Amino acid sequence: MNFIDESPCIFFSTTNIESQRYKSFHKYFKNNTFAFNLMSNDKLKSKYWNLFVYPLFFLPIFLILLLKIVIKTRFKFKTILIPFPGIFDILFLYPICKLFKKNIVYDSFVNFEQTLVVDRKIINNNTFIKIIRILDLIYLKFSNFVIVETKQIKQHFIDNYSVDENKFFELLSPREIDFKKLIKIELKENTAIYFGSYLPLHGAEFIIKAANLLKDTGINFLFIGDGQDRIKCENLANKFNLSNVEFVEFMEFYSENPRNSLLNYIYSSKISFGSFSTSEKNNQVIPGKIIDALACGKIVITSRTDAVSYYLDGNVVTVEPENEIELADKIKDVFDSDNFSYEENNSIEIYNNLFSFKKFKENLDKVISSI
Repeated sequence: MNFIDESPCIFFSTTNIESQRYKSFHKYFKNNTFAFNLMSNDKLKSKYWNLFVYPLFFLPIFLILLLKIVIKTRFKFKTILIPFPGIFDILFLYPICKLFKKNIVYDSFVNFEQTLVVDRKIINNNTFIKIIRILDLIYLKFSNFVIVETKQIKQHFIDNYSVDENKFFELLSPREIDFKKLIKIELKENTAIYFGSYLPLHGAEFIIKAANLLKDTGINFLFIGDGQDRIKCENLANKFNLSNVEFVEFMEFYSENPRNSLLNYIYSSKISFGSFSTSEKNNQVIPGKIIDALACGKIVITSRTDAVSYYLDGNVVTVEPENEIELADKIKDVFDSDNFSYEENNSIEIYNNLFSFKKFKENLDKVISSI
């Protein structure tokens, strides 16, 4: 897109566009992006920054971006797309968009109530729970359309917030990974990898329990990352006295040093794990770690959920959630047999067909043209 001609849609954010998903939005909209990274990179964890710094500087940044829109576009656009968690953006843009008859589309990457209250259990005070629910109701009420990642998330909104299904569009999150640039690094023999932020929905402790069942088989488990449940997993590994489990600190996806690049560790392992909890959210999402592993050509073992069954049926290895016995059996099967060559050989094709930037662009084109 460019503004030589009228543009149907622009991208606006005062929060943060550094996540994998919003980098793709930024790339798609190019010069039609009006954004400032005023919020911290971890939008749900950095309480001080998000509660005090962001509100303090929001209004001047908002007005500067609004002025840029006026100068550059002369309001000759049809739709403005706002990403999570742009609640202030929606509230301040709503009267303007109403006046000039512009559509607001909100990308609901995270449902506040489901994530903070139900899944991560960060908030348990009834008053704060009500406030969190109001945040979800704000973007549902004041946006014309809402983008969600999966069909299952869409159904969650319909069932729990009484919203018309025609208000929603589905748009899977993309990843940009160049398979040809990945480098094999030396790992322990028969290594399976978990990487990420140890969120409760990942159920990483069940991988530890499976590792305990496999501690005499020569299968090794590498955990890379940090987060809410890491200490729980380390304590469990110590309790079982596991020598086949190694914990490594968080590392960047890409690095000039091959041994500091997370993607090379994924690429060099035999198995990459998805998520294993029975949480409501896990049932509705395709975790980014699954997409990353598919893009690296890996066999993925993850829990059997509605979202995984709908989008990835037959292309990943699935087990019952929170079932370390079945998980251990599947891990051993993958290492001991050639029965999973289809999943391994087909993973990059699945990534290209569902999660590549090219596919994301095609789907976003359809969303914008249909508004």
